[in-house]
Amino acid sequence: MTTSTSMPEKNLENVLAELMMSKSAGVAFCLLVEGDYDVRFWRGEVADEKIIVNCGGKDTLRRAVEENNIKNYIKVVGIQDRDFTDYFPEPELENTIYTDCNDMETTLLYYGGLDKIMTYMIDSAKIACLKSTNCQYPILEHVLFFGKLRILDKTNNYRIDFKELKIMRFYRDQNSFVFSKRKAFEAMAMTANKPIKEIVERYKEVRIYEFWKSVRGHDCISVLSRAKKCFHLPKIGSEKIETDLLLSFDRNAFKRGSMYTELARWENENDLSFLKVN
Repeated sequence: MTTSTSMPEKNLENVLAELMMSKSAGVAFCLLVEGDYDVRFWRGEVADEKIIVNCGGKDTLRRAVEENNIKNYIKVVGIQDRDFTDYFPEPELENTIYTDCNDMETTLLYYGGLDKIMTYMIDSAKIACLKSTNCQYPILEHVLFFGKLRILDKTNNYRIDFKELKIMRFYRDQNSFVFSKRKAFEAMAMTANKPIKEIVERYKEVRIYEFWKSVRGHDCISVLSRAKKCFHLPKIGSEKIETDLLLSFDRNAFKRGSMYTELARWENENDLSFLKVN
């Protein structure tokens, strides 16, 4: 999860110090999360937000959980982004629970958030000529393109700078919007310092076995934000979509998911009560 640029980057020592301060303040246990968006989400799901500790990134979170498992400073459980672990498994860590999808944003989109936001996009501008499928399909197609690039990046260690990729420049094509894959591959080749032909061929080899395990919420939100502009809808930024997501997902469906179920089980096994009942 990307941390806010307004906050100084946290390191292991910062997080461990925060855990010790929480223990001194009488906090029974801490819920460790990766970044700012996770904090915003879990504030609405736990009874006391004092238990939430922002680790500022996955690596620091894993190191903090691992250190605490050894030293036992205080009871902790870490909520870690899955982050393509279905493709690239990593050692499981005790007292760590994965998000259902690659990050929290994707998880909320999966649990009904995408459908609701798509409805907001179309209804708000009263576009009678557009059906949901006309708009949703190219959006999902674009997001999946990003996902394949990210899998390719991890598979081949290309070190792609996704912030520098200029592949958000969509243009209108009748009642849809498109982007040039060729230009995207060119930009990718520049940031990865690899021949375009090699990238294109390897991209074709990437096999996707499940959409929601192959994409990131950040990419989907960025595409949604750009799609608003392409359809001449009211301007909306990524931050507004992220905020809408906190309200749009199906909470009942989310609570039946594996992450929430595992967290409730961990809560019960450790004789704690921190999740909101309603």
